[in-house]
This record gives sequence, structure tokens and C-alpha cells, in this order.
Amino acid sequence: MKTVPYLRVGTSYYKLVLAPTIAGHFNEILVHWNIETIRQDHGKDYLSKVPKYDGFTCIPSHVNFKQEYQGFYNTYSPLPAIPKEGECDTSLSFIEHIFGKHYELGLDYLQLLYTKPVQVLPILCLVSKERSTGKSTFLKWLKVIFDNNMTYLTNDSFSSQFNADWANKLLICIDEVLFNKEELTERIKYLSTTNINKLEAKGKDKREVEFFGKFVLCSNNEDNFIKIMSETSINILLGVILGLAVYIFFYSIYLLAPLIQDSISKRKPLNIKVFRFNCLRNK
Repeated sequence: MKTVPYLRVGTSYYKLVLAPTIAGHFNEILVHWNIETIRQDHGKDYLSKVPKYDGFTCIPSHVNFKQEYQGFYNTYSPLPAIPKEGECDTSLSFIEHIFGKHYELGLDYLQLLYTKPVQVLPILCLVSKERSTGKSTFLKWLKVIFDNNMTYLTNDSFSSQFNADWANKLLICIDEVLFNKEELTERIKYLSTTNINKLEAKGKDKREVEFFGKFVLCSNNEDNFIKIMSETSINILLGVILGLAVYIFFYSIYLLAPLIQDSISKRKPLNIKVFRFNCLRNK
């Protein structure tokens, strides 16, 4: 039996469409659809075949993904690939070059992303004054794995009051980040430790949603990409975060060339700041 591409959520109808990408892949997205158009295309009896849901929910899972939870449609996207046992030497080499002597920490981070997507994890910051160090390659690598559950933001997008496009994402990646306002520092600090956030879209009221996003920041500004990097701000930040029983550790790692792109023979050193919370090792 052919799968019905429509669904009804509450009193609204949607169609699941496959939007083509430049890379030749397809992204499955929900598009508002008019009930009269469905009748015209398929006949009035077709509406009885359309699955019905009471509302939307967003429950992340990669190991035991379910599209429906107790009559609610899950908007979290299933991963495009199913893992299987085998060799992944190129990816492991890439992770080792990204995390250096903290290779095991990197594996923990990625494993928890996959097995426990609601687990609080550190803000990962890749920082270097040099160009072509592999920062953007790491984000692209994550995007291939987590697909629609990862999104890119700019500084302006993060500072905007409207967050409907990223509030339900697993990975929120900001390239060329420069947070020079204290309010942005406070915002990312709050979001990194909370499990609740306010979702706001244009023309709609705010609503409270569960938040499980993890931040990955990339910047060429080693000294001032975010205000908490100053000594005074670090002391203040530690005081606030310690009050929440969360600890921050700082690591500086100088890396060799990532092997993800064989065509590039040399890479410049990459300085990584890893903000690690004590719950990272909560396995």
C-alpha cells in the first residue's frame, strides 16, 4: 500500500515533501497543505486515509526513534543512516586530530550526542587566528551525521528574539562567532544548562518547550570571541555556574592536520577551548 504523504495535526493539514539539495540528497520537510487541494487531487474519500495527530512534540532519539508518541507527531528527524559494525578509520583519525590528547573526551562527547541526546554537554569552542584549520570541516562532518537535527546560526540569528528555527535542534553551530555583548554571554550560559526554553516565531505567541540543544562555536578571534574569555568575566562566570553545581575546565590543544581532506596536504595549528561540565562523564 502506498504511503499517504499527508497528515493532520489538530485541525491543520500538512504534506511531507522531499526537498532536493545541491549535494543531490533530499530533506524531508512538513509543508502546510490546503484540505481543498487534497480533495481536488485525490477525491473526498481520500481524507479518511490521512493519519491524524493531536499536536506536535519533539522527543530526540537515535537508538529507538518513534515518529508518534501517544497521538502526537514527533518533529525530531530520524538520522539518514543506520549505523552498522565496521571500520571508520578516517572519522576516528579526524576526531583524534580535533581533540588531540583529549581524544577519549571527544569520543565521550560524540557517543553521548548519539546515545543520550538529552544529556547536558559542554559548549565546544574551536578557536584559531589561522584560516583553513578544519573548524568548518568539523561542522560539516557533524551535519552529515545528524542531518536535519543540526543547524547553522549567525551572530545575528542567535541574538534575534525569534528562535523557532533552532529551538528544537540537537546541535546549534555558530561559525565565525563574536559575542561582544554581555547579554549574549548570559543567554548562551543559560541555554547550556537549562532543559526549558521559550520558543517564539513571528506572529505567534511564545510557548514553553523542552530544550536539549548543544552549542558548537567556531571563531578566528582567540582572545575575545566571547566575553567570558576575559579573566574578570571568567571569575564571575565560575561563581554563577558553581552555584548551579556545574564545573568548567579549560583546555588548550594544538592539533595536527585533520585527514578528512586528502587534497589539502598542510593544516595550521588549531587552538580549542573546551568548556566541560561535570555531567559529561555521567554514563
